[in-house]
Amino acid sequence: MKYLKLFGAVSIWAIINGLVVKGVKADPAAIGFWMGVVGVSIALFHLSYLFFTKNENPFAGLNTKKLLLLMGLGIAAGTNNVFFYVALKHQVANAALVHYLAQPISLVLLFLFLREKLYGRHFGAMAFGFAGAAVIAWEGGRFNFDIWFIFAFLSAVFYAGEITFSTALGAGAVIACVSAFAKLGFQIVLMKVGSIALGQSLHIGHGEILKIVLAGTLLYLSFIWVFDALTDSPGQKKVPGRDFGIIGYVDRLGAVVLGILVFHEELTLSVKIGGLFILLAQALIIFGREKKLSR
Repeated sequence: MKYLKLFGAVSIWAIINGLVVKGVKADPAAIGFWMGVVGVSIALFHLSYLFFTKNENPFAGLNTKKLLLLMGLGIAAGTNNVFFYVALKHQVANAALVHYLAQPISLVLLFLFLREKLYGRHFGAMAFGFAGAAVIAWEGGRFNFDIWFIFAFLSAVFYAGEITFSTALGAGAVIACVSAFAKLGFQIVLMKVGSIALGQSLHIGHGEILKIVLAGTLLYLSFIWVFDALTDSPGQKKVPGRDFGIIGYVDRLGAVVLGILVFHEELTLSVKIGGLFILLAQALIIFGREKKLSR
């Protein structure tokens, strides 16, 4: 059941990243802002239900350190989506491939800030990942940093930060609806800031409202499912991180496929080669042997 929930969650992300962001007729900031509003509204209802009906304090156990980590998680997640949604609006398939760089980047951050051990496969993954990004940026005999590439790369950096903060916070440190509330709350604020900085409108047409409500609801549900899948419960073991890494491929690979099939996007030769290098980096992280390199 936990695997099914996890698969459902990453499938939701694939639909949002592959269809909603580019398919909805509105600026990226507006899409992220109003999805955040929908998600926060549901989170507030959920928190109120726990507090007033179940007599549970959802914020119990939150100390200063956890609160700061939760804020960092929200800022990283919200900023990631600001950049990623702009990149997806330009090129779904290309942006999703570059976004895979988050995994190699997170290795650096986890080593620097949390002192997680690095093995030979991790250094190989970083080499393949950054080489792939360089190949994608190299177009026509020179580096061509298109707007979609810049924003996709920045989104990967902040997603790596999101991974780092999530790891530092630890699974089960806060309940799911509190984590979802923080992530979506910061998304609202940062999408507003992004709309001002990028000159985008937060207007959503009447014909797009239902899509946004459905997407925001599904986004909140996906956070709850992921939390449940990664947490032990009576009679059920949590999904191991290794398996989560593999199942998580459904998200961005699904977005790549949807971008090609639905929006008829074409991958240039440099994107195909660079994307292959980046995917090889992921394979090294997941399937490589753990041979520790001495410092």
